[in-house]
Amino acid sequence: MKKGLIKSVAVLFAAFSLGGVVVPPMTAQAEVLERMPADRGEWRKDEHGWYYMLNVNSGMGYVKSSWTKDNGKWYYFDKWGYMYRDAWIPYKGDYYYVGADGAMWYNATTPDGYRVDGNGKWIR
Repeated sequence: MKKGLIKSVAVLFAAFSLGGVVVPPMTAQAEVLERMPADRGEWRKDEHGWYYMLNVNSGMGYVKSSWTKDNGKWYYFDKWGYMYRDAWIPYKGDYYYVGADGAMWYNATTPDGYRVDGNGKWIR
């Protein structure tokens, strides 16, 4: 019980720290609701959001705390392995925007009025 309470508090703290981006960790009871094949793995969705399984057949796990490219688009995944959507991603001293589908934007003006260059970086 205490372990579950600590985990819940950690999730709430992370949600407030991310400025409204709520991405709770997947539990053992989480049921996979949707699946889509991808370049190097498989997209999966459960009640918490989308995540990306690498090398599904060999059981290598999912992408966490990093970017991955699928079908020519870049996506960012949090420390629990869930894809960010409609958010700014701070990464190695720069900021990148991902849209509603989770894909990074290029050469565009974001919904909040900022510009990103051809590499997806925020133009300061």
